[in-house]
Amino acid sequence: MNIAATLLAGVHYGGSSWWAVGNGGQVWRGNGATWSAVDIGTTDDVHGVWAFSDVDVWVSGANGMLRHFDGTSWRAIATGTNDPLLMPRAVDNSTLYVGSFSNPGRVRRIDIPRAAVPEPSPLALVAAGAAALALRRQRTRLRNGRT
Repeated sequence: MNIAATLLAGVHYGGSSWWAVGNGGQVWRGNGATWSAVDIGTTDDVHGVWAFSDVDVWVSGANGMLRHFDGTSWRAIATGTNDPLLMPRAVDNSTLYVGSFSNPGRVRRIDIPRAAVPEPSPLALVAAGAAALALRRQRTRLRNGRT
């Protein structure tokens, strides 16, 4: 099937890709010249798409379906509903909002799980502090005309 024959429900641009969604689990990715079909692992109708980037894409649809693409694979996200979900939207990179087709005016908030930033090791902190101190001493010597 080609994208011209697809009943499109949503289109969004993120990163360097266009994303289009439609009935029967159809998701398409475009680069400005061509479109390629993408398998997201469901045949449920897809009603909306939101792309933060090429490696952070969200689609929503029938039966409470919400899926996330991390640049490698698509993963189903539990929403706690079987309502058809419409057009995901985000105001920042930590919260996603999806509308409910069955309950107009009802919006679901989805907290986006993000990988935790690792804490630096104590040794790395000591090394960074030593480097900062050495740089400060070098600047002081240069200001005083010493090398």
